[in-house]
Amino acid sequence: MAPITSETTGLMRSFTIIRTIARITAAVIESICQSAMRGSPSARTYCTIFLIMWYESLCL
Repeated sequence: MAPITSETTGLMRSFTIIRTIARITAAVIESICQSAMRGSPSARTYCTIFLIMWYESLCL
C-alpha cells in the first residue's frame, strides 16, 4: 500500500507542476493576445480560440 501512496503523491506533484507551467504559459499568451487585440479584431478571435483549446487540453 505504501508504494502506491508515494507514487500517487509523486504523480500529484508532477501534475501540479505541469498545471503551474501551463498557467504561466497561458498568462504570457494572454498578455501577448491583449497587445495583439489593440491591433486587429481577428487576432483577438484567434487568441480566444487558442486559449480555449489550451485550457481544454489541460483538462484531458
